[in-house]
Amino acid sequence: MSDQEGRHEANNHRGEHTVGCSSNSSPVLNSPRKHSMKFFTGNMMRSVSLLASSFLLLLLIPSCHKNEPCTTCPPGGPDTTSHSFNFTQYTFGGTGGSSYFDDVAIINDSLAYAVGAVYLTDSLGNPDPNAYNLAKWNGNNWQLLRIEFLTFCGQSGTTSAPAEAIWCFNDSDVWIASSNSQITTWNGKSQGAITCLPVSVSKLWAVNKNAVYTVGPLGQIGYYDGSTWTKLESGTTVDLQDVWGTSDGKTVWACGYSIDLSQSCLLQFNGTSWKSLWSRQGVTTPPYGSLVLTIWSGEKNLYVGAAGIFRSSVSGGDSPQEMIPLAYVPHRIRGSAENNIAVASDDGTVWHYNGLTWFEEQTPGLSKPLYSIAVSANLVVAVGFDATGTDVKGRILLGRRE
Repeated sequence: MSDQEGRHEANNHRGEHTVGCSSNSSPVLNSPRKHSMKFFTGNMMRSVSLLASSFLLLLLIPSCHKNEPCTTCPPGGPDTTSHSFNFTQYTFGGTGGSSYFDDVAIINDSLAYAVGAVYLTDSLGNPDPNAYNLAKWNGNNWQLLRIEFLTFCGQSGTTSAPAEAIWCFNDSDVWIASSNSQITTWNGKSQGAITCLPVSVSKLWAVNKNAVYTVGPLGQIGYYDGSTWTKLESGTTVDLQDVWGTSDGKTVWACGYSIDLSQSCLLQFNGTSWKSLWSRQGVTTPPYGSLVLTIWSGEKNLYVGAAGIFRSSVSGGDSPQEMIPLAYVPHRIRGSAENNIAVASDDGTVWHYNGLTWFEEQTPGLSKPLYSIAVSANLVVAVGFDATGTDVKGRILLGRRE
């Protein structure tokens, strides 16, 4: 299989859907996430059948409802932020092949980046095999860019391979990881050196430039100490989807699920070794249910995205409590503070938590899943794809706080 065929095979599996409404109902993923898709071949009839089953399950489970915005909060109550966002949708590519975005980061109100793979046609109208893997927001519009990675580590040839993850230290120090186990930097105008990693990467998280963590398929965890990348033993073969930690880096969490959906786990790192906080082996296991897909922590609490959003203290001294059930599993939860948290889910819904209430900001539908989200004081940006037409396009949903 050629490199281009491999990319398109992975893209053909982006359209998974999920069902569930509370921690008592197990979410069902119709197909695995993209980093696992290289192990699968397409099966359209199976997808159609599972999609039909998903709609049937939706008719049988109780409906989830949204909380209305908090317009007047109790005196002496928690600090809250506004639920009022004005959203604009942007789509890219599709004409040269299935396109998508996998991750996003906000630097300030006029600078954000999204990474993935956008395929266009060339000047002759033919599909261009070279993906645009970086989109830059300048406060008014998005610009598509290409970041180069080595075609094979140890060789000099490069290609604009799909990008998987992004982390921004500042506007001139952006780290971008590819689908072929490499990482490079971007200073806002040009890219830096390309580094081959000892692990595959699905997500990045960093305390600073001397303490960077990555997670990926088959339980792979990488760590950068400022000079060397090493592979850490996770104790699991579950495909890890997300990583986050406390601001001081003393505690780090990772989570994910296996290709066949039979296993899921939530791990914690104490600076020496990783241990399992929760795992599922083929059965629905309290408190999270069947799958843990995403995590984020504030200064006081850890937030876990599963069949709903759960909260517990970062110290781990209490049991996780469900804050809100979700109709579809959340692919990403992120926040700028514990009263400004956003969630992106598989049906394209964006939820916002203001410190007191949850509010359903957007519900585009099953053909527009969202895979990552970022939130700042004034912006929320979610990314995924749009498969409503004949072309599968990369999709960015940008919300400005009013």
